[in-house]
Amino acid sequence: MRMRADCELTEGEAAAVEVIHQMPGRARFRVPALRKDRRTAFFLQRELEECPGIRQVEASPATAKVL
Repeated sequence: MRMRADCELTEGEAAAVEVIHQMPGRARFRVPALRKDRRTAFFLQRELEECPGIRQVEASPATAKVL
């Protein structure tokens, strides 16, 4: 998964992420590319934590979800 410097997914990658639910201050996404891929989950978590407005991220390779 590639991200631009402004913390948005690159074109073509958006279809690989499904919003499960969202509410002010919280969102859960399904990211099939994370399934059984600890490196990608760690990378995504680390990159998202650097984005303005995001305080905490949990990416799970077991469930392929990001909270």
